[in-house]
Amino acid sequence: MKNTPLLLTLLLLIPLHVSSQSIIELKPSQSMSIIGKGPGQDAAINPYADTDSKAVIENIGKNPFTIRIQDKKDYMKLISVGSGETKEIDLIRGYEIYFDSESDAKANIEFKPLSMSDRAITPEDLKTILGDWTGSLTYIDYGSGKPYTMPADLIVEKGKSENQLILSNIYPNEPKANGKSKISISKDGMKLNKKDLKSKQVLPDGQIKIITEYSGKDNRKNALIRNIYILGEKEFIIRKEVQFEDSTEWLKRNEYSYTRPD
Repeated sequence: MKNTPLLLTLLLLIPLHVSSQSIIELKPSQSMSIIGKGPGQDAAINPYADTDSKAVIENIGKNPFTIRIQDKKDYMKLISVGSGETKEIDLIRGYEIYFDSESDAKANIEFKPLSMSDRAITPEDLKTILGDWTGSLTYIDYGSGKPYTMPADLIVEKGKSENQLILSNIYPNEPKANGKSKISISKDGMKLNKKDLKSKQVLPDGQIKIITEYSGKDNRKNALIRNIYILGEKEFIIRKEVQFEDSTEWLKRNEYSYTRPD
């Protein structure tokens, strides 16, 4: 990162105003900062900055930049954002967030603070996937470690309330495996199937990407488990990934991939 203490001091005195969705141009070797809302700070800087708020940062340019999150003491977290990548970050009271240029060319950033209503899953989101689907299930065989793919169809119907869907899973080659499951969201939209919502993102094509994470076991090992849902008019994906305690790598365990039948 190329910045100087003088530059950072000036930026703290004149913080970047990002009270709504903003397009930011980061010049070569430049840093910009925003400050989490706290006592005595102007709410216009960041109206959602409390312990429950988040923001989506997207690199809409060709050049990388780094998000640097730090407090007044010794905490620091660095997140590199490549071209086309999107990151969701926490906006915490008293923490400073910097955008640092990583190259000698300008970077273009889209910044969008998220209120609780922006982040929550809604019944309207679920309606997108109602109806019939055809596709496949790909999973990793625990014995051989090799992927296996089989045909899989799906019928999605309304459940007992607007917060619930019933999924009828159909396996044409293995009908004995047919069964039903549910997708349920909590009243506040912050849990899916009783798992905490990690992020909700509207993709450029209008699809909704939802991620939940929880601690559990995979293949009898402690792991962080991530479920990814991509909801669209013509595509529906459910993917399970795991990260073991002694690793930073995410492994894909299985994926249901569906499209609308012709």
